[in-house]
Amino acid sequence: MVSVQAEILDWLTQNVFFTVVLFTILFIVILAIYIKLFVRIVNEGITYRHYRKGRLLRESNNGGMVVLIPFLDRIEIFPPCEPALLDPTDFPDENAFE
Repeated sequence: MVSVQAEILDWLTQNVFFTVVLFTILFIVILAIYIKLFVRIVNEGITYRHYRKGRLLRESNNGGMVVLIPFLDRIEIFPPCEPALLDPTDFPDENAFE
């Protein structure tokens, strides 16, 4: 009695083109999952810190792409600080606002 696994492997060895296409599609899917989970694009003006094994690897606010290694890297993203909006009605006289 031949097992199902042996039949599938025999069929894949007979159809080499199909096997190459199948492994190519599998590689593209795995690469897309990796990019979705571990590649971050940081916009300019947002400060980020990239840590590897707990040590600071890079700190920047210029933006860019950060590729993380699973289980070793960590990234902290700090949103840009907006300047406080001053309301002129909060001040008792006009000279204090200037």
